[in-house]
Order: sequence, then structure tokens, then C-alpha cells
Amino acid sequence: MYKGYKRKVVVVRNTESSLFESAYFVLREGADKHAIRDMLKEASRIIKEKTAEDECPTVLKRFFSFSLGCAICSVIFTVIVIFLA
Repeated sequence: MYKGYKRKVVVVRNTESSLFESAYFVLREGADKHAIRDMLKEASRIIKEKTAEDECPTVLKRFFSFSLGCAICSVIFTVIVIFLA
């Protein structure tokens, strides 16, 4: 915590995310006090983008890794069978 500094913070508590329960956004100096709805919309947008980025590629990466592993094992098995025959 800084002594003598005053910062405005927007707290988003219900993020509907499995990753985190609340988010804190520190506003820049000169931010309009009347644009609270816009600030909350922007905060919600950022949260949704970040959670979507983190969840989707993980599933695709796992599927791709599994498929690649199966393909490599099939090639190795085929090579072994050919050399033993």
C-alpha cells in the first residue's frame, strides 16, 4: 500500500469464472466518475476474454497432444511389425 496516494478501484465480484471469484481494476487518473457502467462493462469484457482464452486452447491442446501420441505409437508399432516379419 502506498502512503499518500489515492487510487480509484473497480471491484468485480461475480465474475462467473471457474478461475477466480473477483477482479480488481485500478482506474487511471482523470477517469470519468459518471461512466461507472462503462467501466463495469469493460471489466466484464476483459474477464470474459481472458477466461475464454485460457479454457478453450487447453482442451484443443490436450486433444492434439493425444492424437499426435496415438499417431506416433501407431507408426512405431508398424515399423516394429515390419522389421520382425
